[in-house]
Amino acid sequence: MLGVVLSPVIIALTAGFIIAEAVLQTGTGLLIYSLVKGGVALAIARVCFPFDLLYRDEIKRIWKIIRAGAVNMQMGMFAVNAALGIALGVYGFYNLVPSALDVVAGMRTQTVTSCTYSVDQVTRRSARHGTTTTYYNHYAMVFEDGSSHTTTLKTVTRGSTDNRLIDSLTSACAQRPSRKMTITYYPFSWILTDVRLVD
Repeated sequence: MLGVVLSPVIIALTAGFIIAEAVLQTGTGLLIYSLVKGGVALAIARVCFPFDLLYRDEIKRIWKIIRAGAVNMQMGMFAVNAALGIALGVYGFYNLVPSALDVVAGMRTQTVTSCTYSVDQVTRRSARHGTTTTYYNHYAMVFEDGSSHTTTLKTVTRGSTDNRLIDSLTSACAQRPSRKMTITYYPFSWILTDVRLVD
């Protein structure tokens, strides 16, 4: 009964994550998605990891079983669940911590004095869809204070996109010399929220 109830929820969550991963590249929506993704990963990690194995008596019992060579299928499942729980926990913290710090810190705005643009094209073959091409757009920015940062954004088309922020960034950085601009971003996750060209 529980499986019947949970299956549509799991399918809906998976579909939502796939769509969000493909669509969200910039903005506060991406920050919210990172928070949700990290929280869900930690919640699943909590369910997967066999915390009862961390009790001292349980550890002693497991070592006795291992020394006796009586490792069984149940022990193997505990090991798989523990590995999955640890991996999901690391992934959850990796997404959640910078995003949570960004919620506290808020957005920052900096002036970009120079920027270079490059793009890598990656084509993958799949049996169902033939080939899919992804463009990895790299923006190497230098700021007024002398610091620098490179942001990489994925697109499925080369050149103009449906994202005003990406188009403005590409337009400014692809010119020689590059256009001066201000960017607004979350400092810990480096999620861009706005790009404005300076006249």
